[in-house]
Amino acid sequence: MTVPKDEPAIAAVRDMLRSAGVIDNRLAVATTNPRLKGRLDRDATLIGIHIRQHTPRKKGGIKLPARLVIRLVAMHATPDPHRPWRTQTYSDQHGRWIPYRVGNAAYHATDIGTTKLSREYKHLQDIRDHVDEALTAGKFDRDKPIVIFVDAQGCKGIWHGLNDTSFGNGVLPGATLDHPDIAVVRCANSERVAQPTHRAHGITVDDPHQPNLPRATLYEHNEGGTRSWLLAQTSRTYRSGQISDRLNRPARYSRNP
Repeated sequence: MTVPKDEPAIAAVRDMLRSAGVIDNRLAVATTNPRLKGRLDRDATLIGIHIRQHTPRKKGGIKLPARLVIRLVAMHATPDPHRPWRTQTYSDQHGRWIPYRVGNAAYHATDIGTTKLSREYKHLQDIRDHVDEALTAGKFDRDKPIVIFVDAQGCKGIWHGLNDTSFGNGVLPGATLDHPDIAVVRCANSERVAQPTHRAHGITVDDPHQPNLPRATLYEHNEGGTRSWLLAQTSRTYRSGQISDRLNRPARYSRNP
């Protein structure tokens, strides 16, 4: 008799370990699969940048000032699925990169964010300087490539190179970082994500003017000398097969002429 797995318990333990900076081997296994076209084949430093404006609720009729939250987390990845990925975070209190478990505890032990910075235009350069200073403080190994992941909605108004109209042509995070091999990935996961209209694999629709639904695939597109990637999948609504006329209408027309 096969004993069923307790999936909620497994997920809870994994989340607890993740909060402590302990990453299981699923990422390593997923990124080092030899069948992947762009699999991880060498050690690399993966850095995530998260920026958001935190607006506290009123307490006792008093409105507290908004606070800007800036968090940087680095994962030291390895192509060996049997070696653990080390995780660090930048700590404003310490002024340096420290183990994630220590930084995460310090982050939750004090008021989050800072009132000295905001998303106002006058503070944008200060935010860029703060992030670049934090990246420089990491003193990351120059022999390992660095990949910086940024949230499109939270960051594209701060770095012009992340904006849709000047994508890749303006200033980017890590621009002042003295490193020979660095890349920036803009991650968009909201309703503003562009719809892929160049899919040619798999089953396609008969109407040449109707875009094909995306599959769970990493799409690569090169247009105007700019290479971009989009990780997409069919929405849960479409997968359910219960699509109304109103929901189906946007899928029948492409955003491109």
